[in-house]
Amino acid sequence: MTEKQRALAQMVPHVSSSALHDCLAGIHRHPCTVNDLVCPTPGRVLFGRAATIAFLPHRADLFDARRHDFARLYYEAVGDDPEGVALVMSCGGMPAQAVAGGKKLSRAAFQGAAGALTDARFRDLHELAELGLALYCGGESVAPANGILTPHAAGVAVQVRGVTVVPGDFVFADRAGAVVVPAPVVAVAVVRAGARGLRVVGGRRGARAVVAAAVAGVAAAGAGCEHRGGGEGREGEGSDGEE
Repeated sequence: MTEKQRALAQMVPHVSSSALHDCLAGIHRHPCTVNDLVCPTPGRVLFGRAATIAFLPHRADLFDARRHDFARLYYEAVGDDPEGVALVMSCGGMPAQAVAGGKKLSRAAFQGAAGALTDARFRDLHELAELGLALYCGGESVAPANGILTPHAAGVAVQVRGVTVVPGDFVFADRAGAVVVPAPVVAVAVVRAGARGLRVVGGRRGARAVVAAAVAGVAAAGAGCEHRGGGEGREGEGSDGEE
């Protein structure tokens, strides 16, 4: 887990997906939200650095059992630092298929990953709920996708319900949905969203100490994080995002 991610972790309990979207919208204008996800552990929030695996519809003539192996691609995706990773798996245009279950994701839990997100389905949601991961998916499937979907490549850009995810992005997901945040702006987006949540609960004065600590931690990690307490009413920063 990166030092930046550790520093931002203290703000995550005060962040909501809607607030994070509104703050990110003030920085970048592109699709960043994934909605209508199923979570076997409601209330468990996912926040982690994206590691990606792209699935594609199976092609018997192109299939290589050694290369197109989930375990091999998982380790390639997470690299040398799996702690705190959010494993993102694309459905390859087949959202009704299952890309993983308890056996495949147990290695992620063992290595300290934050969780996983997919627009496909998972198997054995009741077992997955016991792994300690934050998991978000399109639903549950009884049958595996063997011979239907193939884990094709790791560490590549993937598309999840119209949102592009590249390795190193940050993924935040709660009961309302998921937000994909580019790494260069994750610090300022998370701090702004967390500050908004803290102000709602404890007012501006109560928020200042937590925000200051988070900003100091991010700065110590060598990542820029400019947070301005003002700017209320500016698009994407202080507005409530109500329509």
